[in-house]
Amino acid sequence: MLDIDGRVVEGTQTNLFALLDGRLVTPPLERCGVAGVVRRLVLESARALGLRVVEEVLDPARLATAEASFLTSSLVGIWPVREVAGVAFDPSRVPTELTAAVLAAAFRP
Repeated sequence: MLDIDGRVVEGTQTNLFALLDGRLVTPPLERCGVAGVVRRLVLESARALGLRVVEEVLDPARLATAEASFLTSSLVGIWPVREVAGVAFDPSRVPTELTAAVLAAAFRP
């Protein structure tokens, strides 16, 4: 989903992350969007694992240069993106240790 200025905000009922230049990037949500629970867990877990995380404005062209992208929600946890508008992403580039940490935190009994 895009905001009124054409910047990437999130997926439908999901938050968006992209691996860009060795950083985990997620759009800022102060103008619009929903800061989901699993989004917060990704931010916390990534920092705890030593991954560089930034909130940064993303336009579709910049997102298209990502090495990987994934969506998050409390229903699916972390969901790797394979393709958007003909642009392919490599799901294997989503950090497995991050996925494991988030799933453990979000879905523990």
